[in-house]
Amino acid sequence: MMVNRLKHKKPVITKAVQLLFLFLTFFSSAFSQAFRSTADSKIVVTGTSTLHDWKMEAENFECVVHFVEGSGLGNQFHHAAFHLPYSELKNESKGLTDNAYKALKRMDITFESNELDRFETDGAMVKGVLRGNLSIAGVTKRIELPFEGRADGRERIVCDAQYQIDMLDYGIKPPTFMFGAMSTGNMVQVEIHLELQKQ
Repeated sequence: MMVNRLKHKKPVITKAVQLLFLFLTFFSSAFSQAFRSTADSKIVVTGTSTLHDWKMEAENFECVVHFVEGSGLGNQFHHAAFHLPYSELKNESKGLTDNAYKALKRMDITFESNELDRFETDGAMVKGVLRGNLSIAGVTKRIELPFEGRADGRERIVCDAQYQIDMLDYGIKPPTFMFGAMSTGNMVQVEIHLELQKQ
């Protein structure tokens, strides 16, 4: 008799867990708001070489930041996702561009974060640090990305960030050009300008 009662209760527990999961999913989506990058956003990647400095730029990429409605911008942050197709990074030199794509293994660059630290506000000005996973050429590293910017009311956020990357950390062999006569340095500087609009 005891065995039959236990068997009868298992589906009830499972159903309760399922209902709780559906409720939390609905609650999260119903009380969240998203800010998406606009066409005014831009990424600039710069580096050095034995011949001259180089630069690549990208304007077509996507960044979406989710906030949970509540009091205080810092408490509202929920999740940030960034996606840069490798083919959107461009340089005037086709040779440099092609070598960069090969170094990236023709894989997109992504960054995801659900942790905001050291967040400060001063009027409309904001700054803080995002902790998250940066994936380049198939290798993922946990990084801290400092940023600062401003909130234009409740509809728009403009922010800038800079981050230095050692290509060797991501298994990338620095590209060479002109049959090896020119080689790039290991370190690259990434400058990110985001203009985010409420959806």
